[in-house]
Amino acid sequence: MLSDERETEVTELLEAFVPNLLSERKYEVFVANLFRSERGRWLSAEQLCPKVDDVDDFFRRLAGLVKRELLVVWLDHPDAEGEYSYVHFYLEDYFWTTSAIYNLRLLSREVSDE
Repeated sequence: MLSDERETEVTELLEAFVPNLLSERKYEVFVANLFRSERGRWLSAEQLCPKVDDVDDFFRRLAGLVKRELLVVWLDHPDAEGEYSYVHFYLEDYFWTTSAIYNLRLLSREVSDE
């Protein structure tokens, strides 16, 4: 596979899956583990995920295409500390990044629903 084709495949894989980690209920344990971690510390996204079939499949596919692991960090949102957080994902192999703003009230609702 050519380098450009591999980069395209990696980018499409990441862009199709990573937003789901923050938005789909079946990955709520990822969100809970992320926000239990130390703010501002880079972590392995894979290590924050439980052994869920499609998560394992995603990381297995990604590992076959890249050398580095997908990292994630969270920070307080500068204008809404305690209400919203900034979440940033980074993959060094292609300098791929994506970010999101997460409503922390959703986390307390998810935890109380358990």
